[in-house]
Amino acid sequence: MESAEPARAKGRAHPGSLAILFVGLVVVMLGFGMIIPVMPFYVESFGASGRELGLLMATFAATQLLFSPLWGDLSDRIGRRPVLMLGLLGNAVAQLFFGLSTRLWMLFAARALSGILSSATQPTALAYISDSTSDEERGRGMGLMGAAMGIGMVLGPGLGGWLASY
Repeated sequence: MESAEPARAKGRAHPGSLAILFVGLVVVMLGFGMIIPVMPFYVESFGASGRELGLLMATFAATQLLFSPLWGDLSDRIGRRPVLMLGLLGNAVAQLFFGLSTRLWMLFAARALSGILSSATQPTALAYISDSTSDEERGRGMGLMGAAMGIGMVLGPGLGGWLASY
């Protein structure tokens, strides 16, 4: 007896594509993590307090919360690759803008932009994994993406603190 559900295409994710997604998520999370140990001192150099630091952190998180579903929907409509590329490249520009900021409002703009653009990467990468893996391989693919994010968060703060010492 046949299932009433339509057959799901069984695919095998291309190892090169998985590697690119893996590295992309590591880099995004490295960028996020590297800022953590230096942000309190950086914000203080603008004359800001702990209140502004908290709001700056919340700005990033709030924009990620709001924009992740929108990026996921957009990647369904226009494809995974353009959304991933925009997220990766745009987030790099936002991180650079953060480092070059000369006013407190610029820090907020950079963190908002970084939250908006970095939120394009995770849902789109996970959607790609879902699209390109068989049911049997999906958990492994999702696990690899989780590991990539974990690696970035483990290495990022240490690297950021080390770089700040120079």
